Amino acid sequence: QVSVDISSVISSSSLGLNTIIDENVYIRNSVLGKNCFVGKNTKVINSILLDNVEIESGVEVRNSIIGQGT
Repeated sequence: QVSVDISSVISSSSLGLNTIIDENVYIRNSVLGKNCFVGKNTKVINSILLDNVEIESGVEVRNSIIGQGT
């Protein structure tokens, strides 16, 4: 199961199981692994987040690979 807040936008991306997307998040051209959390007011663009990654609120991630458990 994946949880995405209604105010968030996901475009051309893949979300792993048990991933939670908070309020006002924009994700484009990205892959998120299992058990990830993306905090509110965050952008993830052209990036890969491996399993168990937590992105805090107000962050912008671009053209990046974020390692497992980060």
